Formats: sequence, C-alpha cells, structure tokens
Amino acid sequence: MTAGRAAPPTVPGALPVLGHAGALLRDPLGFLCRLLGHGEIVTVRLGRDGSTRCADRWLPGRASAIPKHAMIPFGVAARKCPGERYALTEVAVLVATIAYRWRLTLTTGTEPSLRIAASPCTPVIRFSW
Repeated sequence: MTAGRAAPPTVPGALPVLGHAGALLRDPLGFLCRLLGHGEIVTVRLGRDGSTRCADRWLPGRASAIPKHAMIPFGVAARKCPGERYALTEVAVLVATIAYRWRLTLTTGTEPSLRIAASPCTPVIRFSW
C-alpha cells in the first residue's frame, strides 16, 4: 500500500483472498464477499479528507459535527450499490408485514408535518395487537 492511501475496508473475521486490489474477502462462514468500495462517501468539500477513515466519527459527541448529507450509504451514479433495490424492497416488505399484523397509531399530542412525505414531528408509534 502506498503512503497516504486509505486502508481497504475490513470485515471482522474475514480473510483477504485477492488483497487490496480485488477487495475479495472470505467471511467466517466461508462465503466470498466482494467489496465495491469503502461504503461511505465523505469528501473534502464537506469538511473531511475522503481518503482517511475514522470509525468513531458516529459517536454521540462527534456525530453532530458531521454535515447532514456527508454519508451516502448506497452511493451514486456508476458507483451505486447493486443491492440498493433489494434492500429497499426488503424494507418495504418488512413495513408491509408489520403494518398488516399490528395496529399502528400515533401517540397523543403527535401531529404529522408535511415535508417530502407526511411524517410526525416526533415519530413515536405505539404497537398493539
């Protein structure tokens, strides 16, 4: 690895198969994982050097200093995550299953606010059978 270059992403317990260039790892269960990038996009324009990693930046004391859109978990354009559609479909199925099996009501004193989508100002939901 050259000086000044960010370390490749790591998966706990994973063994490198192709090293940094391929970023192909074998997880503890024996499955091969190909990492397509660092998984987070933080740029110099947003106040941080994008080539360095800082795992504790999301701790409560430090998270407030991070700009709102500094992390794009699914990436954009040519670097877009191929699993994004699957992940969003999985979340939609999960929400539909919960909404079907549970009765969802807003707690008293909670009013929805109109933004891009209707959502409560203080999202507190009570689940009941």
